[in-house]
This record gives sequence, C-alpha cells and structure tokens, in this order.
Amino acid sequence: MVLALLLPPLRLRLLFVRDERHAYQLVRRCARRVVMLSGIQVRVSHAERMPDAGASMLVSNHVSVADAALLVAMLPCDVRFVANHIYAQYPILGPIIRGASANIVNRSSWRSRADSGQAMQDALASGRSLLVFPEGTTSDLGEMLPFRSGAFRAAARTGRPIVPIALTGTRELMPANSWLLAPASIAIEVLPPIAATDPTRDGISTLTEQATDAIRAALALRS
Repeated sequence: MVLALLLPPLRLRLLFVRDERHAYQLVRRCARRVVMLSGIQVRVSHAERMPDAGASMLVSNHVSVADAALLVAMLPCDVRFVANHIYAQYPILGPIIRGASANIVNRSSWRSRADSGQAMQDALASGRSLLVFPEGTTSDLGEMLPFRSGAFRAAARTGRPIVPIALTGTRELMPANSWLLAPASIAIEVLPPIAATDPTRDGISTLTEQATDAIRAALALRS
C-alpha cells in the first residue's frame, strides 16, 4: 500500500523535472518516506567511515531490487547509483531509477559498458560520489557473485577511495519475483575505505579482491 501511494505521484513529478539534483532529492525523500511509513527496521553501522570530503566509489553486495533505494535513503551522503538498463525500463520504477542514477548500463553491450565506465570516471573526477553493485545482478540463491572490475577501474584512474558496504535483509524485505514488502530487519555496514592509487591491471585486480574479501568477511560474521 505504501508503494502504491508514493511511487505513482513521484513518477508524475519526475516527468516535469529537468534538474538532476532536484530529481535525486525527490527520489531520496520518497525512499525515506517508504522506510518510515513501512516500519522497516534499518540499522546503519559505522557511517563515520564515509570520507568527509571529495568523491568516493561506494560498492555494495546486491541481493534485491530494493537495495539501491535503501542505500539512497539511509546513507548520510548524496550518492548517485549506476543502474542496470532492465530496471530503468520498468513502467513506474523506470523514471524513478533514472532520477537517482548517474548512468544506465546495459551489461550485455560492450559499448554501453565502455560508455558507463567513462561516465563513472567523469562523475568521480567532478566530485560526485557513486554507488555501484559490482556483481551486476542478483543471484537466485542469494549468494554473492564475482565482482566486475568497472567500478574499481574508475576509482583507480581518478584516485578516489573505494568504500565497501555490506548489506543484509533486503532479500527478505522484497523477495525475488515479488513487489510486496515483507517484514525484515535491514543491516547496512560501512566498511573501512580502501585507497585506490594503482590504475594498472594488477592494481585494479587487487583492489577488486580487497573489496570482495572485505564484504564477504562482514557478511560471514552475520550468518
């Protein structure tokens, strides 16, 4: 009921908004209202680990279509996320996702991935923090998939830190193949930032492994 009440009006408002920052703020306020009105229990741990100044590349594990909305609502910073083109095509969610996204990527298209990679570098270089789900999609069984390197390459080439985030509970909040919210307890843990200073292939590979290992370790402590 909460989604039915809040999402259609937001979609209509976004049709008349041309300013990217205004669109993002509308989406963020709506996400926070959904959390508040739905009674969702969300715990954010170690938010103080977010860098105080400059742009950062936030990377999180991905278990549900609700992940981005929860992170946009609860993280104490303005952050645009990189969205899968499939979600951006949904009738109601599409405009909302585009309103909060830095860019839309078709991961099956080499050119789209290349354009997205350059867009991420440009955004970071201009001082805009980004949120990326390096797995690219969610797993049917809920396990963490291998991380793709695009977000880490963009961070390394711009010298922006990686901020790993361990997220749990959203799979129970919005089960696979369902648009109904279920009772769930969400935990968002901001992990220690990782410096991204080596733009070589080996440096990017090491950076990807460090973020993967940090998130896996945090998730293992909760299981």
